[in-house]
Amino acid sequence: MDNNQTLSPKTTKQYRGLANTFYKGIDGDITPDNMSGHLKELAYQYKPDVWRKLRCAIAFDQREKGYVVPAKLIDEQKYPSTILPSDRPYIAPKVKRVSEKDFTKLLSSTSNKNLQAALAIAKFTGCRPAEMLHIKSLGDNKFFIPSAKKTEDGLRGLDRIVEVPPKIANYLVQSLKRLSKLDPEKGQSALQKALYRAAKKLWPRRKKQIVFYSFRHQLASDLKSINMSNKERSYIMGHQSTESIGRYGSRRSGTGACSISAGASQDEVNSVRDTEVSDYFEKKAKFRKYKYPPQTSLIIIYK
Repeated sequence: MDNNQTLSPKTTKQYRGLANTFYKGIDGDITPDNMSGHLKELAYQYKPDVWRKLRCAIAFDQREKGYVVPAKLIDEQKYPSTILPSDRPYIAPKVKRVSEKDFTKLLSSTSNKNLQAALAIAKFTGCRPAEMLHIKSLGDNKFFIPSAKKTEDGLRGLDRIVEVPPKIANYLVQSLKRLSKLDPEKGQSALQKALYRAAKKLWPRRKKQIVFYSFRHQLASDLKSINMSNKERSYIMGHQSTESIGRYGSRRSGTGACSISAGASQDEVNSVRDTEVSDYFEKKAKFRKYKYPPQTSLIIIYK
């Protein structure tokens, strides 16, 4: 990155956020050697372009704080050439609907106990993949899920407590216990690769495969298909506002039943910002033109 380059306020804010998240993952003091080592480790999780963006963010943050030498060392660090494409996380085109039949088939087709545990956690909590290895059991059928998208300004990401029936809670406790043995840095990538291989083996002709995020979309669909407020749905999904839930799932894909609920007080659920649906569509809607027969005028409608 050009040292004299002027960044936009948006990019500056984004770089600071990336750098702060990066520092939290360092074991020990934030020294040039530790930063360099941690950045090298993350190369196994990120594709080259994403990794280079993170490197630019760290160098920028160090330079902004007056640490010119560490910033220069970070700038000069190269993406490790020894990393093969198979070592990098594969991001497969994802499906947004998972039937009970497909889940059962996928679960029984693999002998990988870690993957079986991860599938259960993804299905019954709808957590983000990055949150999976950090979920904690609170007892009384409740679980704490720390948000992977939480920002310092509090506008994104929400830590939440969810509650499930006793039978599912016992299943989740055992699953979390198994995954607790995995390395937090490399475990997530290993699970994603294992799921891709299992799904591809089971359904080789499918162009879109089941990924962990598929279960998040399915949970959102199930939540929309039952009688529940948008605030509680958003809270369970870990969203700061009701706007975000609109990007996940659909009522038509829901099963009409859901085994999860908010495990927090009503005051905490009500703290979710209530964004009007009209505001959401005003920002996100796209116009689509339809041509009708000559005698009919052109009509523009919202997609």
